[in-house]
Amino acid sequence: MFDHERSFGSRCRGARRWGVLLAATAELAAGSAGAEPNPFGFGSGAPWIFQSGYGTVADDPGFDHFTRILPLGTTTLHLYATAGRNGSGEGAQVCSPPPGGGSGDEICGMDVQVNVTGPAYLAAFRPAGPPAGTEITFFPSSFGTATKSLRLNSVRSTDPIPASAFKFGELDVTVTGASGVSVTVSGNAMVLGQRQLVPIEPNIIAVPEPEETWLLASALLGLAGLAAHRRLRVG
Repeated sequence: MFDHERSFGSRCRGARRWGVLLAATAELAAGSAGAEPNPFGFGSGAPWIFQSGYGTVADDPGFDHFTRILPLGTTTLHLYATAGRNGSGEGAQVCSPPPGGGSGDEICGMDVQVNVTGPAYLAAFRPAGPPAGTEITFFPSSFGTATKSLRLNSVRSTDPIPASAFKFGELDVTVTGASGVSVTVSGNAMVLGQRQLVPIEPNIIAVPEPEETWLLASALLGLAGLAAHRRLRVG
């Protein structure tokens, strides 16, 4: 009787662990394909760096702000910057300190960190044209298969990036392996219309193809099933 109860308890614990694993796996798969919030949805004065699968905002009705899916090989990410869509009032001295500085969402400077993890590297960066892609310095200035991080700086004290969302550069990411890749903006900050320093919201801008996530999930489920089967045999 004792052995039967112990076996039943083991099966219950195994079922609970199985349920938890299924939930975690579903969350992992759903998270990789999900979209980030609207870049303007954070309201005025909320810096946001994101990517679009298209090369322009104003002229392309397909403009998006979704997390990009990365296949094997090289993919170009179109990088955009925004702090909101409200422009300063007429007569405001944008990029000046208060009380005369601009009250809108113009960007007077930015410091951006982009990182890639997993079997991938940053292959190249090209600044875009005006209004957002000028006066950009970046490090490293040369790229190779070991490049995992990119730091971008732009000082626009006399020529701010207007309110709304504007492309500031193109980032080439080369994926060499089948899973575990992500490209993230980890910060850092923007200087807005009254010279206020505001942190940039971290953002995942690219992930592996969904099939790769499901492959990882299937492997995890398979291992869990094998472990549960062995416990039942022992019990």
